[in-house]
Amino acid sequence: MKYVSLDLETSGLDTSFCQILEIGAVVDDLDKPHNPELVAGDFFHCYVTHPKIVGQPYALMMNADIIKVIAEGKHQNLKTPDEAADALKKWLQFHFASSSKFTAAGKNFQGFDKPFLEAQFPKTDFLFHHRCFDATTSFYQKGDKALPDLKTCLERANITLPFKLHTALDDARAVIALLRHIHK
Repeated sequence: MKYVSLDLETSGLDTSFCQILEIGAVVDDLDKPHNPELVAGDFFHCYVTHPKIVGQPYALMMNADIIKVIAEGKHQNLKTPDEAADALKKWLQFHFASSSKFTAAGKNFQGFDKPFLEAQFPKTDFLFHHRCFDATTSFYQKGDKALPDLKTCLERANITLPFKLHTALDDARAVIALLRHIHK
């Protein structure tokens, strides 16, 4: 089953005024052998530029490295919100041309990433299935007060990744590693 693991980094949690700062997405197919290396074309990544970044203090602090990349303006993957929306939609259509909708995966896609995409890119009609993979639910353990975060899920699955978490592209890759672990 082909799906897209998608992750956003944002300036906060409130879709009414916080902004998307970074988008990462990776296509995977559970029916095919997994290649953990990023292959050109099978992933999407960009930083989203804004004339003014508005957000919540904790998220701004947590994403300081991303904001620095945007502020320096030198990265090859800088896009305005409209450019980012168009590029992501074209990339998704390229990979899912044979279907009218695509399945998404994430660490909280339905509750966080999808609402942000809809709020930030209202002119772009992303055709996600109403069901999606949420890798974190499979790693809940008795006694947890909430669903575990991505780092805890990876620890519980005994997965060590050759990259750091909390960038959009690497978090999307980590979700694939978790889903592959669950479905092996």
